[in-house]
Amino acid sequence: MHYGVPYILNLKNNKQELLYYGTEHSKDPQDKKFDEIESLFKDFTVAHSADKIIVALESMVPPEVLSRDEMIEKYRETGFLMYLAHRHSIRVISPEPGDKIMPLVKLFGGYSVGVLAGWMLAGTLVYKSSAQPLAVSDLIDTFRIIDASIGYGLLPSIVNEEDAIKIIEDKYISVIREQFQLETGSNLVPPMLNSICADYKSLDLNTLKNVLDRSKEKNIFHKISSDFSNVRDRYIARGILDELQKRNSVFAVFGTNHVIAQEPAFKKYFSLS
Repeated sequence: MHYGVPYILNLKNNKQELLYYGTEHSKDPQDKKFDEIESLFKDFTVAHSADKIIVALESMVPPEVLSRDEMIEKYRETGFLMYLAHRHSIRVISPEPGDKIMPLVKLFGGYSVGVLAGWMLAGTLVYKSSAQPLAVSDLIDTFRIIDASIGYGLLPSIVNEEDAIKIIEDKYISVIREQFQLETGSNLVPPMLNSICADYKSLDLNTLKNVLDRSKEKNIFHKISSDFSNVRDRYIARGILDELQKRNSVFAVFGTNHVIAQEPAFKKYFSLS
């Protein structure tokens, strides 16, 4: 789709309203969009009583409330909304799946352990691309997260480092390499944890990034990326719909793609309400 930014979805009936502001993310307190968001928010608080407004935050509920500029610089739009909500004594939620996301993606797509673990490892290696050197302990922690996220249960927290490395290499990296070879034509990572760290600078990060690109839709890893976004948007929309069904009005600011993806669900709700 081609669309303008900001992409603002504003739906209402005689009892409630949804104002869903889609934007490109920014940490610049001087960005004029923050003035626009604040103006829309003030109008929203005039139109609805504070006890019937819910502010929906992307990613998380910040654990602190600082100054306006500090909240933007630290938490982007989420921080700014938290700041506004706090000033007006309005309740906030973050309708995100959190650590439920990977079990939901696994269920949604019926993916194997090797495929999901490979996708998550690619994401970690790309994310850590600026960190040198990459430590074995970092990768062990990564695989503990992968293990817990997909519910495989091979890496209990009490296992020592030597045993953890053996489990990771035998049960995870071997099958990940097979899946990478099958889907991309390359194993992408060495077979040993120490080698991944030692050869980190020579890893093909461009191909690993491509593994995560949901717009490609050429192999199973691209499908996981697409399903990850799909599942996340369904979960977020469900959380906002739950508040609307309680007859609350919702003010939200998320990335533009989320608003566009979720728009049909909210239009359906307001057409029936």
